[in-house]
Amino acid sequence: MTEQEVLRALADMKDCGPVFHRYSGKEEYFAAQVRTGGSWFGNERLGVIDAVAIRKSWSNPCITFYEVKVSRRDFVGDEKWVTYLKYCHKFYFACPQGLIKPDEVQKQMGLVYVNDQGKAFTKKKALIRHVEMPWPLLYYVIMSKLEPDRDPFHASKLDRWRRWIEFVKEKKRLGIEIGGALGRRMHELEEEIEDLKIKNRTAMEVLEIMNSEGLRIWDLRNLIKNRHKVLPARLEPAMRTIAEYVAAEEAREGK
Repeated sequence: MTEQEVLRALADMKDCGPVFHRYSGKEEYFAAQVRTGGSWFGNERLGVIDAVAIRKSWSNPCITFYEVKVSRRDFVGDEKWVTYLKYCHKFYFACPQGLIKPDEVQKQMGLVYVNDQGKAFTKKKALIRHVEMPWPLLYYVIMSKLEPDRDPFHASKLDRWRRWIEFVKEKKRLGIEIGGALGRRMHELEEEIEDLKIKNRTAMEVLEIMNSEGLRIWDLRNLIKNRHKVLPARLEPAMRTIAEYVAAEEAREGK
């Protein structure tokens, strides 16, 4: 699995593009390959974070960093990620599923897995840390990542449109499958409704005849068992249907 595939999985997990989007009820901006500041500041060596999510909130801001690892060697030998902590409120490692164990990640750090199907999910939640707002990083995002035609998750616009077409085709396929399943279930329910209507009409017919004959409804089972002795002839067809229904119910109940 490549770093680009992990980044795409992160983007899909947040259902986002290179613009503000809704995620877990909060509005966020998500971008890949973000520097810790602009080169014009010139006051420190800049780092590059693999992916950044910025929550759009005055009262509860949150900057989340994602450091992508696709090999054990990269994870074990990398120490630069520690220098990124002062810029973010939450920090996650993102990797192919199982590459990094949860107990290998420090207590405050989180872990995101990407499975073989390219789906990202949170394995371990990161804790929120209180840090000073990194204004140089935010200024860099505004200046370099907010262009309306920028898409950091695809190699080119052509790649982006190809992926979008694949997404639309998949949605159409799922729609056909779901529509077919719903249609079949609707047909089954219609048949069940018609069957219930027939049984209801039969039951009403039985009740009407029983009332006219002065028979009691709570003696229904006895009437069914002894119908050849006590039932009026005109009640026989309807009671035969009821008997079949009662027998089926008793078999279902295990009686």
